[in-house]
Amino acid sequence: MKTFLKRIVCGLCALILAVIAVTVCTWLFLIWVYPRVDYTFPDTAIDSDYDIVTVGDTYILVEYGLPYPTVFEDTNRPTQDLSGTWKMRFDPDEMGLEEEWFLIQESDDSWQDYQVPSTYNAFESPHRHHTGVTWYMLTFTADGPSAPNPITRLCFRGVLLTSDVWLNGTHLGSREGGYTPFYFNVTDIIRPGETNVLIVRADNRIRFDTLPTKQYKYHTQGGWGEYGGIYRDVYLEKLPGQYLCKAVVRAVPGETGGVMDMNLAVHRLLGSTEFVIEGIVFGPDGMTYPIDIGTPISEGEYRLYPATASIPAPRLWSTDDPATYTVKLHLQDRMSDDRVTVVTGFRTIEITDDALLINGEETILLGISKHEDDPNLGATQNELVIKRDLDLIEDMGANFIRMSHYPHDIREIRACRDRGIMVSEEIPHYQVGLGWTTWFHTGREILKFPASTFGMKQLHFDPLLISTRRQLIEMVERNINNPAVILWFISNESYTLYKSSGRFYGHLRDVIRAFDDSRPVTKAEVTYDIPFFDNHRKAPDHLDIGSLNSYYGWYYGTAEDAGPKIDIYHEQHPEKLLILSEFGASAAPGRTDEDGVYVADRVSPGKTYSEEYQEYVIRTYMNSVREREYIVGVSPWIFADFYCPWFPGNVVPYYNMKGVVSRDRVPKLSYYTLKETYTDISENGR
Repeated sequence: MKTFLKRIVCGLCALILAVIAVTVCTWLFLIWVYPRVDYTFPDTAIDSDYDIVTVGDTYILVEYGLPYPTVFEDTNRPTQDLSGTWKMRFDPDEMGLEEEWFLIQESDDSWQDYQVPSTYNAFESPHRHHTGVTWYMLTFTADGPSAPNPITRLCFRGVLLTSDVWLNGTHLGSREGGYTPFYFNVTDIIRPGETNVLIVRADNRIRFDTLPTKQYKYHTQGGWGEYGGIYRDVYLEKLPGQYLCKAVVRAVPGETGGVMDMNLAVHRLLGSTEFVIEGIVFGPDGMTYPIDIGTPISEGEYRLYPATASIPAPRLWSTDDPATYTVKLHLQDRMSDDRVTVVTGFRTIEITDDALLINGEETILLGISKHEDDPNLGATQNELVIKRDLDLIEDMGANFIRMSHYPHDIREIRACRDRGIMVSEEIPHYQVGLGWTTWFHTGREILKFPASTFGMKQLHFDPLLISTRRQLIEMVERNINNPAVILWFISNESYTLYKSSGRFYGHLRDVIRAFDDSRPVTKAEVTYDIPFFDNHRKAPDHLDIGSLNSYYGWYYGTAEDAGPKIDIYHEQHPEKLLILSEFGASAAPGRTDEDGVYVADRVSPGKTYSEEYQEYVIRTYMNSVREREYIVGVSPWIFADFYCPWFPGNVVPYYNMKGVVSRDRVPKLSYYTLKETYTDISENGR
């Protein structure tokens, strides 16, 4: 009997060792070997829905047969707003495709009224926890035909997270990506002056090919609210047969004056009549400046025009004086005209060995990270919400906002431009290749270890890589002319070990630079306080500036550990300046240390969740920053408490409570500490 039991024990031990050995070998394979990808661009950036067209030395992104446009400040193009009351229907059993709901012409009692734009599952909504497929229907009369503008484009500013669109029963396309606009040519499908039926099938669930991504088989919840809906504007836009599809304006100040170098792309979709382009620049002081339009570089469907404007003694866009210049362009042929407006500014960015220079002056980014999140509106923004939040951020003394972790509403980015607030933008390439961290927080069962999505395996997953490149380009194209945007983040807390991952982020940097080489590129690194992981980061070798998310005093260690640990990062990458892109601690509004320890989710016991403790962590970090010249920016996590399914047991359930203001925008103690510190640094330096 003893021999039998001994054999069973030995067998179990051997099995466990074998499982461990296989896991380790798989891990090492995925780290060092898997696979060597050809990062040729743009050859590898093509799928059935989009392409990259080269015109001269300019790249044009093409989606669903149309060039991805510059989002102009204003145009003379006739538009029809499709906002208002739509019909909505949940599809929990996913029967809509099989039952062909996209062919329905009239709604019945199974459809409910739904306002567009809005987030159907905001925290205060009765549908708060809904995830899955939802259908939307709009029956509308399209504006009549417009002879000078024969092309009709359907525009969505944002649908979470993946979507399919039908118009009058015709499938227009499938879309992955909820945070940037997308467009369809509906000229041959729309019925001017008649009734039309627009149907959208949306799904807010994360998958392995979405951004943010599913990290492993059992992972279902992202790091912020899984909001859903047609949450940004929808409209129809009429275009002439030849129209300005892209205008990139590079405003470069010089010692004797400023120059605006422009690349203007014309899409010649219908006809080939000759046309002329004219333009003028309006300065912030009321002066006007002519634009010299050069001869076209190319013929064919896309015609590229170089253009320049000379601006004597330009005013520079800065946080103290957010001066902007308005570029008005006019394309005219014998049939129609096309007028578009670009607002930009003169501003320089330079990274030296020891400083970040904005307009030649040493600058410290005194910032805050920010989500689009409101208890009543969810991810949807409006003018009042944007003003409310930016007023608080300005009053705090911040000069910089890290727009996390996805492109925000364009109205917010423009409002920052007009207020003189610098911003960074990023795509939701979030914790890709780090499924093991989610596994660690959700059971740690050895047989569920996410070997198939660990590290380079997931980074190189073709559908995800294609979507990553496309969303990077869309982000750049949307805000390339905005002088407030000073940084591009290409990823947040994604896998970054060893040379193979470094090359990956170098590739994403090159994708950005193909469309915009005027701004620095960075990536937010995650800190584990585990030397094996923290000492082998290779992404910084391929970035213009380093960014580090550090949570000493909350998830690990003490707040006093932060400075020495960050010094180690600097010793490993001495040639890189550093932005502390995240740090902080959770605090319940009004809670004090005297209330005692609160045991919550994902954090080891011993924390009080008090405003006092959060303030201590923030203050300790800021003291460390002031002692280190190589740290040129901070964006503590986060502006406001936000809905997050990771934290059902928090003091306020389902909320990440690291905000320096509450979800209702009531400032906490840490808000005032940042205000005091930022004011002192702005007035007196470090």
